[in-house]
Amino acid sequence: MALALDTDHNQMLEIQSNTAELDENKGTAIYRGAVELSQGSLLITAQTLTIYNSTEGESKVIAEGDPA
Repeated sequence: MALALDTDHNQMLEIQSNTAELDENKGTAIYRGAVELSQGSLLITAQTLTIYNSTEGESKVIAEGDPA
């Protein structure tokens, strides 16, 4: 579980990984290998991170695997 400060959602989202795959038609981005997602004070590490973007502008992020 990740906890964030109230102001974190206003900060820039940064993602580092070994590989990245973007599918604009499906609205998905898949990051693999030593993934680190940071936004303000929030830090999430995983082996795979998948971002799903909807046409309404909402996003869902799923982090899987052992921390990097």
